[in-house]
Amino acid sequence: MTCINKFDKLVMCDITPRDAVKTIISPRNDFSYIKTNLKQYQDAIIDVIMYDLGDVVSDKVKRSVGIIEFVDIDTRAQIKDNVVGLREFTTGEIYHEIGHHIERTDRDVHKACVRFLDERTDDSPLLRLSDYYHNENYDNEVAQWGGFIDIYAGKRVKYDVMTEILSVGLEYFNTNENITKLYNYDREHFEFILNIICGE
Repeated sequence: MTCINKFDKLVMCDITPRDAVKTIISPRNDFSYIKTNLKQYQDAIIDVIMYDLGDVVSDKVKRSVGIIEFVDIDTRAQIKDNVVGLREFTTGEIYHEIGHHIERTDRDVHKACVRFLDERTDDSPLLRLSDYYHNENYDNEVAQWGGFIDIYAGKRVKYDVMTEILSVGLEYFNTNENITKLYNYDREHFEFILNIICGE
């Protein structure tokens, strides 16, 4: 039985969406190791990674992630190598950046994300994100619509060094409400993310 079929069956039995994901994944181990110089957020970051995100990511995927370091930065959240830069602490940002890290460390996941992005956006025109969000912080970043729950998932970078497909999708696995929202809005994207975090 596929992950999505198991999910559907569990949710039909009145199990919450996050508990359904946890049941399918059945994690036994934590992420390898986390270190941070963000003293004010240290406990919160560890709680999110170990006991929140850690509940919805398979042990196989966790092993591929390795050591993650969180540091303070003055710009938008970002990841480089195994270092996540955070301007402020939010659960969504952590899920997002770990999604990038999973894609960066697993070439098969990266290729699948590029393929998914290409298939969904096909010939869609490029849109400037600064115009779309009315925010100049997005500078010259562009995206293609692709019918995503958030246009940011269709962001294009220098031939897709890293996409936003997994990172934006994974953000929606942080609450029952968001899981339901992604599932109802874009079942294809939901299933794609679920397969990755299941380690398939």
